[in-house]
Amino acid sequence: MAFEGFSLENIPLRQQLVLFALALFAILYFSYSWTIEPLRTEVATLEARIDALTLEVDQGRLVEARLPEFRREVQAQREKLRIFKQTLPDEKETPDLMRRIQQLAVGANLNIKSFIPQQTVSREFYVDWPIQMTMEGNYHNLGRFFERVSRLQRLVNIGDVSIRALENTSVRERTIGATCTAITFVFLEEQTS
Repeated sequence: MAFEGFSLENIPLRQQLVLFALALFAILYFSYSWTIEPLRTEVATLEARIDALTLEVDQGRLVEARLPEFRREVQAQREKLRIFKQTLPDEKETPDLMRRIQQLAVGANLNIKSFIPQQTVSREFYVDWPIQMTMEGNYHNLGRFFERVSRLQRLVNIGDVSIRALENTSVRERTIGATCTAITFVFLEEQTS
């Protein structure tokens, strides 16, 4: 073999130092490439992740600091929704609405002849619920009734009003007949899938 009589002692000292330096450089280079460089890359990746998580934690702390404000806002929105639902309930409440309108009519000295709920009409987040009404009384009582309906907590619009004079009436307070459509609204709860 080529290395059979080879001995380091036969090589001049200067060349021995060069060989030793090359061997040391090779060992250091491969050690760095296989162990230290991957660790440095991993450290850089972990430091970037730490920075991202620190930023996320800081943002979370800002949100946490505002949590009482958000809770107050949610509570205020719930209260608005409660009031809104009184104005625009999520169900028809037919008997209650009939009773309230009947009481308003009696209070205004009107006689309701018919109260006929009609087919609902769907809208984006609510439905119109028209109710055909026929009543008798006098002009001032009809105006008083409409004014009282306008003050109901529940939203009710009166439209398509038709007034006619009553013929052959013996009751002094019953001089006109009126037909109108009272439209109330029903809130549609958002359907969750």
